[in-house]
Amino acid sequence: MNFTAADLKYLRVALIGLGLAILIGAGSVWAANYFRVLAEKDNKAALAKRIDAQTRLSRVSQEQQELTEKILLFQNLVKLGYTATEDRLDWIEQLDRLRKLRKITDYQYEFAAQQPADIGLLPSGASAGGYEFLTSKQTMKMKVLHEGDVWNFINDIKAQARALIVVRSCTFERLPIAAVDRGTGPYLSAECVLEWITLKERT
Repeated sequence: MNFTAADLKYLRVALIGLGLAILIGAGSVWAANYFRVLAEKDNKAALAKRIDAQTRLSRVSQEQQELTEKILLFQNLVKLGYTATEDRLDWIEQLDRLRKLRKITDYQYEFAAQQPADIGLLPSGASAGGYEFLTSKQTMKMKVLHEGDVWNFINDIKAQARALIVVRSCTFERLPIAAVDRGTGPYLSAECVLEWITLKERT
């Protein structure tokens, strides 16, 4: 087949057109891919912002709930009298009255000096805003018929004392037969350590 000059001219035009079409197509593919990548980046950035906003909102809501709980707890402490100055005379009178009510015999006790509450008792620490938790350790010994007498006595103290009572320990020991009045007891000796916790405004 022979090509004339006119055929070569038309062929050249066709090849140029094909080349342009290929370039335009490649450019279109590149542009489409480029804008898709940009869109994906924008979408990821928007999603990250939304997640961050949701996280912040959740944190604020949680902090608000915690603050509300702390306010209610503090108001309850005030209502129960835990924020009052330690009044050992009042404590002693309550202990004597409850001891007689429960018929506790050979009752002996001692209060240690007041000091900041141990972090083991209060995980949040001994400080609370403008206040601090103080504790007075009480060691008490008594003789009872059975363990229930001790726990009832301690529950009475918890219910009526103007302090938060935490039981550190309680140990029991059976009394020797010779020391027990048959039929009347007491049969056990008990030694308990309590923490009397109050809240004091810091100066």
